[in-house]
Amino acid sequence: MGFIKNWKVQTKILGLVCLLVLGIIGLGIYNNSIIRQVGNGGTYIFENNLRSSQYALTAQTAFANLSATTYLHILATTSAEFREYEETLASELEKLNKALALYQPLIDTPEERELLQNINTAVKRYSEY
Repeated sequence: MGFIKNWKVQTKILGLVCLLVLGIIGLGIYNNSIIRQVGNGGTYIFENNLRSSQYALTAQTAFANLSATTYLHILATTSAEFREYEETLASELEKLNKALALYQPLIDTPEERELLQNINTAVKRYSEY
């Protein structure tokens, strides 16, 4: 490092500026790779987690509507009410099955798979009714 003492001040400053520019370029490349990783994580969250939440909530709503309509169907006093509730039950069951079919390919944890099996068991009960 003794050779640096022989350099002019102008050369030393220019060398320091060049080192700083190289450091900034390296930092920029590193930051770009970090931003890319964050972007990929956001894409994964959007494509899997948010969509699966949307389908799961749609299925939950359809299941709640199915349950409420089942109780109304049981309490129906006229044949017109009975038929109306049966049609509503069929449409809610169709909505539920559609939401579950969309949700199933997005499952990526064993807990979700177990919950889906429990839901399918409960839906079978309503289907048989």
